[in-house]
Amino acid sequence: METLDIRPGSRVLEIGSGHGVALTLVAARLEDGQVTGVDRSGKMLTAAAKRNATAIEAGRVRLVHGSWPDLDEVLPGEGLFSHIFAIHVPLFRERPDDCNATIRRLLAPGGTLSVIAQPLADADVEPWVEATTTAMNAAGFHTLPPLISAHQPVRTACVRARVD
Repeated sequence: METLDIRPGSRVLEIGSGHGVALTLVAARLEDGQVTGVDRSGKMLTAAAKRNATAIEAGRVRLVHGSWPDLDEVLPGEGLFSHIFAIHVPLFRERPDDCNATIRRLLAPGGTLSVIAQPLADADVEPWVEATTTAMNAAGFHTLPPLISAHQPVRTACVRARVD
């Protein structure tokens, strides 16, 4: 979560929030901000709601049923997010043009997009970083240096970008 640089008043969107572990970690850093988790699985949203019940009641966590292709529909008039992140979600593999356009509409100027993955094989980390960076640059994002953990047996990578 340190890579996201969450500030107390941030507006954060997690695409593919699953059972809400990252939502819990982000909400703990917020004072008057909010993190919205979007997931296509009702079961995952139920688990996330249970895990984050106190933060939901306090208004720091919001859960939305949907997936990234539907973000404009499930978050109408939502405004802009200071941070958008996805962990193990193939954002730039499926319909990359649509994905990029949607994220650009939702990300505030100067906002940060972080795409995090742990490929199945360690040898796939650098190619994933290169492909994701290339896709972000092609979409007009300004990429930042990638972060790659030293965890073994397979490292985790985070490709970050900003909208200027």
